[in-house]
Amino acid sequence: MRKLIRNLCVFFALVMTLGCLTCCASKSSSVSESEDSSKCTYTVIVTSLENGEGIEGVIMNFCTDSICVPITTDEDGTAVFTGDPYKYHVQIIKCPEGFEMPEESDWYTEEKTETFNIILAAVKE
Repeated sequence: MRKLIRNLCVFFALVMTLGCLTCCASKSSSVSESEDSSKCTYTVIVTSLENGEGIEGVIMNFCTDSICVPITTDEDGTAVFTGDPYKYHVQIIKCPEGFEMPEESDWYTEEKTETFNIILAAVKE
C-alpha cells in the first residue's frame, strides 16, 4: 500500500510539474499581499552526514490527501514550499548521485510554518 501511495505521489508530481510549466508561463509572477497572507512557508534543509554541507538536487513531494507538489533543494540544500496551512506528508522521491535514500523517507509537517532538517548519508561502497 505504501509503495502504491508513493507511486501515485510521483505520478501526480509529474502531472503537476507539466501543468505548472504550461500555466506559469502565462501568469504574472506578482502576488498581492492579501492573496498570500493565508499561506504558510515550509523550509527543508538537507545536509550530508559526512561533512554537514547542503545537498543540491534532492527532490521531494509535499502531499495533501489529494495532491503532491514536487520541490528540489538548491545549491545550499534548502527547499522552500509555500502553501495553505496543512499537515503535509513530505517524501523524498530522488536523491542526487552519491547519496542513499534514507531508510525512512517520509515526514509530516505541522499545520503552520515550519523548518526541519534531513540528513543524508553518502552511498557506501
